[in-house]
Amino acid sequence: MHSLPSPLAIRLALTVTALCAAACNNDPGTGSLTVEYTLGLNGACDAFEVSTVRVTLDDGKYQEEEPCDPANPILITGVAADNYEVLVEGVDVDGVTVMDNIGGESDESVEVVGGSEVTHDVRLGETPAQVQVKWLKLVDGEPSECAFVATKFFEVSAYHGATSFFPPHEFPCSVPPGYQVLPDPGRAIDGKTLDGVLVSVLDENKDEIGDDLVFNFPPPGPGRAVQINITCDGPVSAPECTGVVVNDEAPADTGADGDSSGGADSGTGG
Repeated sequence: MHSLPSPLAIRLALTVTALCAAACNNDPGTGSLTVEYTLGLNGACDAFEVSTVRVTLDDGKYQEEEPCDPANPILITGVAADNYEVLVEGVDVDGVTVMDNIGGESDESVEVVGGSEVTHDVRLGETPAQVQVKWLKLVDGEPSECAFVATKFFEVSAYHGATSFFPPHEFPCSVPPGYQVLPDPGRAIDGKTLDGVLVSVLDENKDEIGDDLVFNFPPPGPGRAVQINITCDGPVSAPECTGVVVNDEAPADTGADGDSSGGADSGTGG
């Protein structure tokens, strides 16, 4: 005759079953996602100065981050079955995103299936740098509205040596306060080679006012921004514009016939 299992044995069996169900991800409403990542062409974390890798689904619905180590994929459990946009970022010790998977051919979305485990492969590339510009418009030392100044447009170009990445972008005089970011829809501004910005100030007829402002600086690196402050001041009929690179406080070179000046706090949008 076989003896019946004890209550303790039954409870242990139920506990093991529950743990197995959780571990085996049998919940039909949720699944797990394993993200395997590669840095560039099988690069090392140190080579790209990546300290942490962060995975974000749908702008923060789920997020997980781990120390950078391509040999150890990042696991997110308890993810509701659905289709998700996947953002994978490589972050350096300063908290700057220096790599990401934006622009990949097929690694920016994934479907998580309930009751199953999904593995998703991504390749990270270096993030572009940014050029940010803001300016202060004065008439004889006093802040002025766009209607009362001759400076109506600001044309900004990013350079590597003597080569422009793309055609200049023209900002109107009236813009929201703060720094204006040079558009880069193709993510073409390489932070390892960006070393110059040219700013032309134009009047209402798109004629240049004064000399171009030419800024030269060491490449800022992937994911970082070059911030430039421009100040235009003087009589309405003859404003003079100067500028400064805020990051290293290096003045702009305006050519043989002009000089530049300014300070890290010399610009506000408007």
